[in-house]
Amino acid sequence: MKILIFGGTSEAHLLSDNLIKGGIAHTLSVATSYGEQILKNESALRKVLTGRMDDKTMADCIIAEGYDLIIDATHPFAIEVTSNIAKAAKSVNAGGKSVKAIRLIRDAGMAGDTQNLSENVIIYDDSTEAAKALKDTSGNILLTTGSKELHTFTDILGADDIHRLYVRVIPSIESIKICEAAGIETSHIIAMQGPFDKELNKAMIRQYDIKHLITKDSGKSGGTEDKAEAAAECGIKLHLIARPLTDVGMESMSYEEVLALLNVKPACVHTDITLIGMGMGDVSGLTVEALDAIKQADVILGSKRLIEICKDINLSDKSDKEYSAVYKADEILGYLGGRLNREVSSNDKKIQVAVVFSGDSGYNSGCKAVYEAIKAEEDKGADMSVRIIPGISSISCLASRIGRAYDYAFICSMHGKGEASIYRVASHVRTNADVFALTGGFEDIVKLAGILTDADMGDCEITAAADMSYPGERIVAESAERFAAGDVFGKEDKALYTCHVYNPNPLDASVAAGLNADEFIRGEVPMTKEEVRTVTVDKLKLKRDSRVMDIGCGTGSVSVEIARLIPDGMVYSYDVNEEAVELTKANVRKHKLPNVVVRSGSAPEVLNEENLEGITHVFIGGNKGRLSEILDTLKEKSGTRIVLNVVTDRTREALTSWIKNNRVSEYEEINMQVIRSGEIPENAISIYSFVV
Repeated sequence: MKILIFGGTSEAHLLSDNLIKGGIAHTLSVATSYGEQILKNESALRKVLTGRMDDKTMADCIIAEGYDLIIDATHPFAIEVTSNIAKAAKSVNAGGKSVKAIRLIRDAGMAGDTQNLSENVIIYDDSTEAAKALKDTSGNILLTTGSKELHTFTDILGADDIHRLYVRVIPSIESIKICEAAGIETSHIIAMQGPFDKELNKAMIRQYDIKHLITKDSGKSGGTEDKAEAAAECGIKLHLIARPLTDVGMESMSYEEVLALLNVKPACVHTDITLIGMGMGDVSGLTVEALDAIKQADVILGSKRLIEICKDINLSDKSDKEYSAVYKADEILGYLGGRLNREVSSNDKKIQVAVVFSGDSGYNSGCKAVYEAIKAEEDKGADMSVRIIPGISSISCLASRIGRAYDYAFICSMHGKGEASIYRVASHVRTNADVFALTGGFEDIVKLAGILTDADMGDCEITAAADMSYPGERIVAESAERFAAGDVFGKEDKALYTCHVYNPNPLDASVAAGLNADEFIRGEVPMTKEEVRTVTVDKLKLKRDSRVMDIGCGTGSVSVEIARLIPDGMVYSYDVNEEAVELTKANVRKHKLPNVVVRSGSAPEVLNEENLEGITHVFIGGNKGRLSEILDTLKEKSGTRIVLNVVTDRTREALTSWIKNNRVSEYEEINMQVIRSGEIPENAISIYSFVV
């Protein structure tokens, strides 16, 4: 089979390289000498044709050389070339010779996925529409659509606005001449060979103070995603020219389908990826294994701070070591994919990549997501392998500094996890002598100390440590009460802290509801019986991290029972009766429950969007005759589990009527009467449970 590939694109070059590795001879047709120059290597299996051809010239070439398969791997916007290829194939077939023509297609592009586009993206049908829109803007413009349609932008922008235009083109004499002829200043011509990753795009945006970036929707391989992410992170507009909708007149295939048709396995460079925990940042804390992996790496990826550490310690014995500030799973895979496409035709057999993470790779680290993403690619057949080298975490370092073991400690993180995570830590302090936590800063520790103090645990000792392993290491230990009062240094400190909380009197963890009545502070407010509380809590079907609202909390007995069982969750208790609010607060404090927030208010007024955020369960102990209104509000939050205790016929009738007119699931009704020996029997109570 004789094969002719049209295109100077990355796909065309990659396909050609794969055919060479598969021992298949072929011809690659490129429009310009530059397209030939950027080929990685020469091969007897690849013949290169240079120069533009119309459909007749193409047809003559196909007939003269006897090609059987034509592959159009040109740019998605090269409509005229694609049309000529289709016409040439049709003409050859009409003349009695059989030739198969295939259009190699890229990914779908961004413009077709409007639901996931950022607000900074504006889509246009063509360059003319984009240029007209830019005429009404201000600020510098970076044009990345090449030199071919440059005149469209310069003509429409005119002499008054052309000074705003920066043009990025391939470094060919032809492209530069087009820019000069269009009146682009020399200092505004950026002649560079891609690919351009996100960081390089961001650097150019900052360098030239760009406010508008124009690109064609060329797909991932064309760098569109990197440009979009760079524009979004720099806060500028991305002007996206959508792909033309054309009937190419030939069969379309993906890159993988073309390789399968030719029975060729994709050639690739094996990639060894090592995920490294950098510890607290000081090089002295790195393991010998980690030092060696960094030293041997061809590429080092990670946050900007860690990249600079790797550069500063000068571990490299490879002068061409690459560094890039990417650390998220999708960014890393995208970067490696782009690099492998560039290296696929080289003689390299293996690329060694080190991805560095702060702290210990096994705890609260981005390492987990990256490892899973790479393993998924490996499972799909990607020629890569991954391993993890752990680091020394600030938690293990703090434990050694203060002489506390953490084999039975509760270990968690508040860093970047919001206020709920601070309540979670406080809740676990209640039942653990030792709690270690990463924090977002000193303010998290002050907040934690306040929650503990309010829950009658102000005698707990908090040790706060910052900049461990560095010369300016700071460690202070004081009671939670003193931290909460603001009597400890560091309140304005912006450093990240690790903390340890020692509780001298931890309580036993609860495994079931059923506290005795004498374990609550009583008042004139009625309290739910122990047995009723037990069944009520059981029907809530709680999880450790449930977020529960208690409406009409009364003495707070149900709130207390719930909070004891969900150390990773929260309870929000409401009552319109101020005496009930104060009783609930007193009982919450007595049982040292930091994961209960007590508020004054009546339902349904308190059932606003903010208060219901994240709520998974609702217990209704009192409704003041407004049950239907409460349920109408709650049904807007589908998936919420509701449990009610009903004593009066009026409430029972209101509930029955509401359920008949509304769709619920997992409906259950239990009628029970508590009869204790020697006591007067109470009225029967009904416990209803369902999901709205």
